[in-house]
Amino acid sequence: MRTRVAAAQMIAALASIGAAAVHATVAVDHWSSWWGYGLQFVLAAIAQLGWGITALLRGNRALLGIGVAMQAVLIGAWAVTRTLGQPIGPAVGVAEPVGLSGTLTVLLEVIAVVGALGALAGTRGTPETRGRYIGGVSTGGLVVLAATSVAVLTAMSGGHHGSGGHHGSETGHHQDSKGETPRHGTSEHHEPAPPAPATGSASTSPTPSTAHEDEHSHQHG
Repeated sequence: MRTRVAAAQMIAALASIGAAAVHATVAVDHWSSWWGYGLQFVLAAIAQLGWGITALLRGNRALLGIGVAMQAVLIGAWAVTRTLGQPIGPAVGVAEPVGLSGTLTVLLEVIAVVGALGALAGTRGTPETRGRYIGGVSTGGLVVLAATSVAVLTAMSGGHHGSGGHHGSETGHHQDSKGETPRHGTSEHHEPAPPAPATGSASTSPTPSTAHEDEHSHQHG
């Protein structure tokens, strides 16, 4: 295998491991929301981690093809949950917001796809020099490390809840869909409602009196 192809495969493997780290970080939180959502992230993390480690140690066209297909499925699932909403579970049909943690995870998956495709395509040119190889792997590795670190830290700080990192925001959406949040808002909004009829009745109560006084004045007139 040529050096450039090996470098592309290594970057793809590192990106897959990085995405697995993010999925593993948020799996417990999503499991507390609903076990099905947590299971999705556990399976995704296991698949990406297993493929990434294997791709670091060995490479063949079948392995690279599996990696491309797997990452593409996960990217597609992310797109569906951000546009059409969850297909299953308590938050079914509720679209999730697009945020930093989830976006960086998708970026890692895209890098894995591009790297695997590059390794599949190979090159007919002169193999890269050792310096270019090391430089390419180092640059790609740093990008992957930076994206993974930010995504994991954002997820651990709870940023995926509001930023659409993943299914962590579903709990809030599910509460809205059940009407729990609107109920609180409605009750607070209508707390001043009782004085309103009293004010209205007070403002309208003089009307009969006024009419009676006018009628009484006419009678005297």
